Amino acid sequence: MAMTLDASYHAAVFGGFAPQADQDAAMKLAFNAVLMSHRLRDLRDMLDPATTTSGLGGEPGWTISWGTPRGERDRPDAVVLAEVDPDDFALAHPVTRMRRDAFLDMVARGLAEYEARGPGQRGAADLPALKAALAEAQAATARAA
Repeated sequence: MAMTLDASYHAAVFGGFAPQADQDAAMKLAFNAVLMSHRLRDLRDMLDPATTTSGLGGEPGWTISWGTPRGERDRPDAVVLAEVDPDDFALAHPVTRMRRDAFLDMVARGLAEYEARGPGQRGAADLPALKAALAEAQAATARAA
């Protein structure tokens, strides 16, 4: 089942999406690509401190990665980076730096919409493990605060 996108989706997950104005447009575009391509397992691996995954990317030209060294990623002020190739997408801000806590909040909103809009999607089997990794990441952030 395909996930449907409309203005309410962008409002729920991102608070709206204006590619030519949003300072966090690169993160919105890249995270949206993760959900649309059902890469929940890859996202789980990025959140799981037991893995060595430090980021993920896709075509055309986007990445989401940790901008903070591995041992410091639980801190609330740890940084997640999103970069979008300006030759592939014309964004006002092709690079986004986002605090870990804000990134985790965005992931939580995105997963809620993903689940609500298409529970039978091909990535649905990966939802429980990703939700568990997200909950642990949020708890680790709270403990470090």
